[in-house]
Amino acid sequence: MFGGIFGKKRAGAKPQASSPTSKASAAQPSVEMIRVYDNFGRELEMPKEEWRTRVLPGAIQGAWNDADRLYSVVAGALGDGLFSDVLAAAGRAAELEPANPRGACVYAIALMKVGRPEEAERVLASYVERNGEDGAVLTNLAKAQAERGDEVQSGRTLWRALEVDPNQDNGLGWYWALVRERDGDAAGVEALRGVANLPGSWRAQLWLARLALQDAHADAGGRADADERRPRKCGPPFRSAGLVHAALRCGCSWANGWRQPHQSIDRHWETRSG
Repeated sequence: MFGGIFGKKRAGAKPQASSPTSKASAAQPSVEMIRVYDNFGRELEMPKEEWRTRVLPGAIQGAWNDADRLYSVVAGALGDGLFSDVLAAAGRAAELEPANPRGACVYAIALMKVGRPEEAERVLASYVERNGEDGAVLTNLAKAQAERGDEVQSGRTLWRALEVDPNQDNGLGWYWALVRERDGDAAGVEALRGVANLPGSWRAQLWLARLALQDAHADAGGRADADERRPRKCGPPFRSAGLVHAALRCGCSWANGWRQPHQSIDRHWETRSG
């Protein structure tokens, strides 16, 4: 019944806090809620456990032979932490699209989340052997190697992932975070410069430009007037000042101020939609 009523679920919904009105209710555990949508697009809330047991199985069954729908269901469930519930469906997603990196990635992610990194590594290595190198697949392969404790090989694989695709958000964010945690912020900047020099790289240049703008803002004592929004002369390491200026003029969200440096990613893996 629920499968026919509720439509696509919003990923990443947060638990609903309880508001106890008595000692008895205060002693009761809070119920984690998720947001769902009915066939008319209306937003509703239901307990996560009810979604997991009464809606998700039907959603998986209904999408079993539809690669796009099944990937969407699996990716959403992984985002909600329902790893074991969609492990078989993730394997089916990889089976439906043997040449699409998203299938291999989503299956490997599910395997890692249930504590099976060796199997995840085999899935990803098999994909590369059949289809050639892909940045997202290699980033996930690096994560699987890290999960099983091979940090040296993981680092090599992650760098190779950036050589293949230097503009992948998660791979670049993970690499930057690793270098900063190990060697400090200055080393992190040097790491971004190294990626910025790779053929076809542009994302690292944008991040460098944003850091330069943040430094200029901090040096000026935090003023946010019109002058502060003009790009500064940043010198050779920050060749992207012109890109920042263009982004500010066209209203790109990443260039709308410089409140925070780009944060390291919460998830050290990447999926693709096609």
